[in-house]
Amino acid sequence: MQIITHSGRDACYEDMLDSLTQRVYGFSFKPFFDLTGWPDAYESHSIVEDGRMLSNVCAYRMTLRIDGRDTAVRQLGAIMTLPERAARACPQS
Repeated sequence: MQIITHSGRDACYEDMLDSLTQRVYGFSFKPFFDLTGWPDAYESHSIVEDGRMLSNVCAYRMTLRIDGRDTAVRQLGAIMTLPERAARACPQS
């Protein structure tokens, strides 16, 4: 098992992320990949085991103006874990 941080185009990584997205949420990121690709400010952080993505969270770096000051922030999205692996992370009572 390994934790991978990714930014930019990589067909293998996109296929793993798309497979996880389809399994968890039932839609495909492929049209997004084909249309725009990965913005430089977008990072994906994933747990991968034996060539299969188990879990993912993406972070989009941006700057917000708060009380007149620019502040670096991250917007989190594409948060997902394979259902059969999610149960291992949270004990059921």
